[in-house]
Amino acid sequence: MHIHTLFTRALLLGLALLGACASVPPPAAPATAPATPPQPSIDAQRQAEFDRSQARWHGAKLQELVSKLGKPSSNTRAADGSQVLVYAKSAKIKGPNGPSLFSCVVRYQIEAQSERIVGHQIEGC
Repeated sequence: MHIHTLFTRALLLGLALLGACASVPPPAAPATAPATPPQPSIDAQRQAEFDRSQARWHGAKLQELVSKLGKPSSNTRAADGSQVLVYAKSAKIKGPNGPSLFSCVVRYQIEAQSERIVGHQIEGC
């Protein structure tokens, strides 16, 4: 055999061995972590805290609310005499992509006979 042929065969054998060494076994399937519920966003947390803070008005008299918060943006009265007082605020705020409009609407439900706050709803905030 010629030296050239021996060299070529040795080179091919060496490359084949190196190729075998370089191959990586397939990765094992990752262990699945136990499912965890997604964490609420900062906005959702802030909104939930604000919602809870408004619950302190439940049971308060209508006049207390108006003297503390001022005149509502609107007031509607149902046929049964119950009322919904709406307090709404909006403002432009700086955001990462420029100014954006922030709005907050709180609706307080007032029971007709007692004129006490029996519930509320928030939107935005």
